[in-house]
Amino acid sequence: FLMPMSLDHFGLLMDNMQHFQDGQKKNLLHEAIRDGDILMVHEALRMGITIDAKDVEGVTPLFFALEYICSMSKMLDLACIEFLVGMLPLSLLEAGVKSVEVFELQISRAVRSATLLVEQHADINAGAFGFTPLSLAVASAQWGLVELLLLHGAQLVSPTSLYFASPEDEAHFASLIARVRAAN
Repeated sequence: FLMPMSLDHFGLLMDNMQHFQDGQKKNLLHEAIRDGDILMVHEALRMGITIDAKDVEGVTPLFFALEYICSMSKMLDLACIEFLVGMLPLSLLEAGVKSVEVFELQISRAVRSATLLVEQHADINAGAFGFTPLSLAVASAQWGLVELLLLHGAQLVSPTSLYFASPEDEAHFASLIARVRAAN
């Protein structure tokens, strides 16, 4: 089902990503993902931080990583670099780094964090705002994550809840489904 993500849906994701005040119940994993700190993600898991802890919106760290990836990807697609600068870790802003490469680096760090969480058995079906980790991975065309989620048992959501940027993306998703089914 070829359909762009609505601005209302996108706004919900963006709002949640920016709420880190007291009372939001985000844990160290949420913060490490926001900061692109892969080593802290590893350390938090080693220390036994609850991998599926939900914030007040019901967002787990895995979902947070995928909403971060999806939101950053969509903003890059729209070339809204000035808006994205406010979402970067302070250390990068202080260094004066504002190029597209930094945003791509942040996305790749969030992808690595999401991969680690899936490999450590995070709840791959815990969604929020009408999305699942799988639907966000599809919307951001992160095919490696899509395949990983499917291999780990992500439930297929109804096709009308998936957002494909192009017919090619829809075909790519269908081929991944077929490959995963053949592997199982």
